[in-house]
Amino acid sequence: MGAKEIDFWGIDEKKWPGLTAFKRGFNGQEIEYPQGRDIIFQKRWYLIYQFLRKVR
Repeated sequence: MGAKEIDFWGIDEKKWPGLTAFKRGFNGQEIEYPQGRDIIFQKRWYLIYQFLRKVR
């Protein structure tokens, strides 16, 4: 289809060995980006958000 770059949204050998092998099968360049960080503006809402993520 003419794509020159495809972002597969990460790999993880421990969590997803099969999916990681599939993605690496394309023989592309692996690029490591820095970890994402949350910037907290309202601590109360962030605590609620964290709680809901754990419950889900």
